[in-house]
Amino acid sequence: MEAFRKKALRPRPCADHQQINFTESIRNMFVNTHNGIRNKIAGYWNIANMNLVHWSRELEVMAQIYLHTCSFAMDPCLKIGTRRLRVGQNQITSKHLTGRWPGYSVRTWYLELGYAVKTFEDYVQVLERGTNQIICYYYPSHKQSTRDIFKFGAPCSGCPENRHICSLTFAGLCGIVYYLRITADFWQNWNDFEIRHDFSCTYI
Repeated sequence: MEAFRKKALRPRPCADHQQINFTESIRNMFVNTHNGIRNKIAGYWNIANMNLVHWSRELEVMAQIYLHTCSFAMDPCLKIGTRRLRVGQNQITSKHLTGRWPGYSVRTWYLELGYAVKTFEDYVQVLERGTNQIICYYYPSHKQSTRDIFKFGAPCSGCPENRHICSLTFAGLCGIVYYLRITADFWQNWNDFEIRHDFSCTYI
């Protein structure tokens, strides 16, 4: 873990990058754009068990750590915690950064379906019915289990037991009355991250 921490903080070819500070407004824009698209698809396809998604500070830290490696490749380490829970990842690059880049990013991933791209991984992750926590990383990953499939019926009529209410804002999505941590042994802050070694692999 120490080797990974040193590499993540080491100057790289893009060391002159500008760090974007995530405000509550940016987080809300990310979440609302995801939920708006998911709600629309749930209504159009009659999906009964599409989850409302929430922002995850744990995944935010994970994304920041990987960005410090200055790699444009997909993260090879997408399992977290002692239970090795698998997360998904989406990426986007752009020459111009506008004030509404969170919404632009999510819509770009969603619109993959309309382009001749080799893979629809980002599109699938945005619409993975069981996804519930997001940043640029997603939990759970759409590859985590084959049992996470759509149920067809009236939107929000086939929700899991821990999501027995519909969202007040996005009525087609299965809501939740309280925030659930990804895993109880995940880090609380940067110090926990360095001490508890909750990552399941390191970069050397």
